[in-house]
Amino acid sequence: MEELIPNITINSKYNAKEFISQLHTAVKFNKSLFNVTYEKNQFKDGRDFLILFPKVKNGNKNLHVLGYNFMDLHQKVHVELLAEEWKVEPITYDLYSSEAKRVILPLLKDYNRKHNTRLRLCIQSKENLKIKLPEIAGQFFKGFITSLYYKKLHPNNWNRFYWFIWHCHARRVKLQHYELQRLLVENKVDYETASELSEIYRIIREYLQTIKGIPVNQ
Repeated sequence: MEELIPNITINSKYNAKEFISQLHTAVKFNKSLFNVTYEKNQFKDGRDFLILFPKVKNGNKNLHVLGYNFMDLHQKVHVELLAEEWKVEPITYDLYSSEAKRVILPLLKDYNRKHNTRLRLCIQSKENLKIKLPEIAGQFFKGFITSLYYKKLHPNNWNRFYWFIWHCHARRVKLQHYELQRLLVENKVDYETASELSEIYRIIREYLQTIKGIPVNQ
């Protein structure tokens, strides 16, 4: 099973757009570690992003780093590592984290020295990556999963699944469809079935959001 990879952020201590611009300037005049691309206001909401291409790929094909800001989180720069091919497939948590440290920490260390700051690379822990359902939602999920026919769903299983989706909607459970897919696979549902169920979950939850008059408990 593929491992979940962590969210990675840098807390810039001030406006992230300005921080991204400063990183671009720093790399542009010091290309010993990276080649660089900078795109301003690329997204409709005004986000900026910075693409860094490390000189040393370390066995990963076309490795690059994407840094971007969210308008509702002004101080944080989100960081993603992308590669056409990783030297270990599928990518593991440990490899992703170690590569993030290898390529980003030298840049951050140099930035801190020049600007007299103490910015840190924040990597989400394995424990925080675990998908945790609220208690009642977990009971609905367990009721569905324990009697699931993996190759052919019994009508009662469909009812249990729909009740699970309804509960997630009514209680505003923060569970993305791809997270549900992983939960299903972790509970020994075959990948194809898990993919189909998670897509049904996504469609129904999006549909419920559009219907006025549907009760949603606060």
